[in-house]
Amino acid sequence: QMLVSISVKRAFSKKPKEEVVPEEDFLQRVLPPPSQYVEDVNMALFINGFFHVRRVIVTEESIFFSMPGNDDIIDEIPLAECTEVKIPRMNEADPFEHDGNQYSHCLQIETELDGYNAGRYYILKVLKVDDHDRLLKGLSKLVKVARQRRLALSRFQRSQGHMRKIFKSEIFQKVSALIIFANFAQSIVEAQLIGARDNDPSRDGIQDVFERVNTVNSTL
Repeated sequence: QMLVSISVKRAFSKKPKEEVVPEEDFLQRVLPPPSQYVEDVNMALFINGFFHVRRVIVTEESIFFSMPGNDDIIDEIPLAECTEVKIPRMNEADPFEHDGNQYSHCLQIETELDGYNAGRYYILKVLKVDDHDRLLKGLSKLVKVARQRRLALSRFQRSQGHMRKIFKSEIFQKVSALIIFANFAQSIVEAQLIGARDNDPSRDGIQDVFERVNTVNSTL
């Protein structure tokens, strides 16, 4: 009997095993569904002095980078945090191919200093010449729209903040309590007048006044 009780205690004293989630599940991020894609193109990304081919996915919210033929995200640029999309300029010491004073068929994306990319700039080279102007114009337009959308949202959130401050203010709370009390008192007096009016029709004028007051209270 003692052995049975001990085994039962051990069975109930064991802590349930915690589910171990692979570390990759926390860090791995995959591309959004294709229905959100505005562009899906391979480009050469300038990294540490060399161009490396990357898959570039553009949505209305972000630019995503992954390896060609792969759906795992390796970097992202929120469009609302892009400050400019332009043709990069070069100095005489730069060893890249160039036409005149510009990188050949390249785009430069600049980001906000206090944003997700911490002010980094990205130089991308198109693999097809015909894609250059289209991507330059398309990305510039998407960035402009995204930044306008963020500004509008910021203004709306500030307005919400101001309204919350007003609602939580002591004056607003007191005025609200006073209106509620006035409405309650009016209901009591009005109930008394309805009975008195039935006995004295001359009190109809007073009832009209209370109906107007009731309309004002309801509006407030």
